[in-house]
Amino acid sequence: MVNFSCSVDATSESPNENQVKTQKTKSNIKDSSNLEENLSKVVSNTQTLKTNDSLDSNLASNSYTSKYNFWMFGFLISIVTIFILLWFLIKKHFKNEELFQKKEHYKNNYNKIFNQLKSLQDEKNEFQKKYTKENKINKSKNDLKEITQTKKLGNKDEKSEEIVFDIDNGTSAPQQSIKKPITLYAEKTSENGMFSNVSEQKDIHKSIFKLILKDETSTTAEFEVLDTDFILKLAANSPDTYLYSVCKPENSNQNFNGEIVTIKKGIAHKVDGKWVIKNDNKATIKFQ
Repeated sequence: MVNFSCSVDATSESPNENQVKTQKTKSNIKDSSNLEENLSKVVSNTQTLKTNDSLDSNLASNSYTSKYNFWMFGFLISIVTIFILLWFLIKKHFKNEELFQKKEHYKNNYNKIFNQLKSLQDEKNEFQKKYTKENKINKSKNDLKEITQTKKLGNKDEKSEEIVFDIDNGTSAPQQSIKKPITLYAEKTSENGMFSNVSEQKDIHKSIFKLILKDETSTTAEFEVLDTDFILKLAANSPDTYLYSVCKPENSNQNFNGEIVTIKKGIAHKVDGKWVIKNDNKATIKFQ
């Protein structure tokens, strides 16, 4: 506050002057009050400005803190997401590696088993070839022995003729010679089961079947498939044409490995000079 002091000399000044001074004093006091009031307003405004500045500063600080917290939260989320992705990628990589190793393991086992099976199949084929060859040799020996015995028997029959005496009337009559089996050879059959080109001569390039008759007068003959290599391959490749009209297969021709075995001989009947086979009399064969 501003204090103003005025000294009035009552003895030397007149009443009018005193009034004037009094008014001036009042005016000065009033001005002083106004000044004090203005100063108070200025101080109040200054404090208000300071308060506003403090609030603005706090708001700015809070805004910066909020932004900092937001970006920090986003950064942490990003870091966590990246770690999760890396974990999944690493896990997937190890899983793929494990699957690849299992695949290689199974592949190696498959190749090993396949090679073993192939080796066994080769051994089987080799054994079958050897067995087939031995069978052919044995069969050829048996056929040769049979032919030799037949020739010997035929020569014996030609050289000597047995004489039978009739004791009752004292006459003698020559006995008929022993009947000899007859072997015939036939080419492929027709669709209705009839042999074609039947003869006693064997053609290694055409003869497919062998017919065996008890004697030259027989009208019934047993037959089987010949074992000529050329004919076997030809018949095995086209069994419908060469075999199935007179033979019943026990297995598929896909099993053919060099031999066709006649398991059961068929029966042919001579009708009007032709050798005919009925369905019930077909031979049974096996490819091996």
